[in-house]
Amino acid sequence: SSSSIPSSHPSDADAPGPYDVGVSVSQQMLSRAFFHAQQSGALCLELGHEQVEQLDSELLGKLLPSLDTLTGKGVSVPLRVVIRPVNPPTATLGEGTIDPVTMKPKEPLIRFDWDGVEIDLYARLEERYVRLFTVAADVKLPIGLSLSNCSDLTPVIGDLAGAITNVKAKNTEILAEQLVVLEKLLPSLMSFAEPALARGFQAFTLPSPDGGLKLQLLAVKGVGAISGTKSFNHAGLYAKLLAGNQVCLGMAPRLRAQRGSRDGSRARVRVEAPGAAAPQYQFRVNGGFWSTWRPAGADGMLEVNHPRLLLHAEHRIEVRARDASKPDAVSAIVGVAVAP
Repeated sequence: SSSSIPSSHPSDADAPGPYDVGVSVSQQMLSRAFFHAQQSGALCLELGHEQVEQLDSELLGKLLPSLDTLTGKGVSVPLRVVIRPVNPPTATLGEGTIDPVTMKPKEPLIRFDWDGVEIDLYARLEERYVRLFTVAADVKLPIGLSLSNCSDLTPVIGDLAGAITNVKAKNTEILAEQLVVLEKLLPSLMSFAEPALARGFQAFTLPSPDGGLKLQLLAVKGVGAISGTKSFNHAGLYAKLLAGNQVCLGMAPRLRAQRGSRDGSRARVRVEAPGAAAPQYQFRVNGGFWSTWRPAGADGMLEVNHPRLLLHAEHRIEVRARDASKPDAVSAIVGVAVAP
């Protein structure tokens, strides 16, 4: 029937080369999992000072001057961010491969579409939480899987430019700011939920098969192209089988990193991986998702663009490195602080 799930075995034609093990997950299964997560309330998130220490009115004071009038000049009060998934998110599978020149994904492995999500911002005023405003938007997140350490998979986030659209503010009567000011806050407010979501999608290691063998992951990519589109029916994973005593890891590069400059939502971090022939880097901000792998600029600066950096607070950027010619071996994490 038209609702049946297509055959789930990965195709040899889609394989990156010789492989021993191939498994796949269908687009319908992913969308069904997201639907059940929304229906069960698992995607309803409420974040306050207990989860995010910085979440108080002082953090938004420069962006929302009228909030200072409500709290009393110079007085900081706790805030709460509530994310309500009005509609269930859906998943679309893309190619998930990397352009060898730009090192950017041609198409993300998973396009996570979440339409009509609503975010409420509350402030504690006169011993109770009062809603300041609501912002609704459509969210489209490019998600990939990064391979490392032979059999580790890490969910990563791609370029967020254009990820949030159709933004509309409402229930704003208590504040004096124009709607456009409140709507521009949405990416930063959503970034508070990123660490909580990242903890739910942490890196995981695929189990080794029986018989003293172990897996060496080769690729995760879209398989079973849907005619006339850039979408695929399945996400396929390919791996080799190695003897238990075989080594699949190269030498992990050493990493040196220090912050260079910051401008709005962008920061520049000076990075160096001595000995790596083709160094690539990942970053994450305040414990959120790791970015996709990318090279530094010719000047040795890694561009970090994240909406959380817009907020007037100290932030922590973590960076790790690998050699593109030996992508399995990943360096230790180096953290740098970004001052307000």
